[in-house]
Amino acid sequence: MIDTRLSFREHLMFASTKATTAVRAVGRLMLNHRGPKQASRLLLSSVARASMLYAAPVAFRTVSDQAALVRAGTPPLDLLATERASIYGQSNGRTLTHREKQVFRSAAKDATSAAWQMRWESTSKGRWTCRLIPHLGCWLKRKHGQVNFHLTQILSGHGCFRNYLRRFGHEEADNCTHCQGQLEETAEPSVFSCVRFAGERDTLEARLRSTISVETLVPLMLMSEENWQAVSDFAAKVITELRAEERRRYSEAT
Repeated sequence: MIDTRLSFREHLMFASTKATTAVRAVGRLMLNHRGPKQASRLLLSSVARASMLYAAPVAFRTVSDQAALVRAGTPPLDLLATERASIYGQSNGRTLTHREKQVFRSAAKDATSAAWQMRWESTSKGRWTCRLIPHLGCWLKRKHGQVNFHLTQILSGHGCFRNYLRRFGHEEADNCTHCQGQLEETAEPSVFSCVRFAGERDTLEARLRSTISVETLVPLMLMSEENWQAVSDFAAKVITELRAEERRRYSEAT
């Protein structure tokens, strides 16, 4: 949609509205818990992505980088738009051979990955996720593993952790009630040191045949499908227990 000033504002508004409508329609089909797996979500989200990227080589705007995109394995729209513009520009108006298309697409994807990695390292957002997933290449190219409801909370630090809940007024305190020293209840101590999950942690490390840490958790997950499942099972136990404790505190308070 070309406007008189060639600002493409009208086109961007139209594409944004169309994509938002698609996202809302898909959202009503998917529950936040026990909904479709990540692969299904990515397939359905491609409908919105296609709307946003239509005519992207000539009209796009920068969007914020989010840790959610890393966990989902979806590059930021502006980088995808730049990638498509690059591929389009290589043709110089001529028909490309199949081999040329492959070469140009491969080079453009490599450039996208490099740009995304630089952005991921420099952004101030999603630093907990970045500590767990500092290098995007291995994470994005993995051949196994679905990011589910429970893993998302571990990888994001957003969930049933008292420190996170207090930010929104759902908890009066943010300390861990099980650990000496009254540490803040965040994802890091809950996963790696909290005494209440010592048994589950021992079971996980036995299955992994390795000690877990912030630096090793994701690399261990990426080593095999069995390792990924072991961490996923651990995450489900941790988040389920934290959620149960949250409900108990709420029930006692009311």
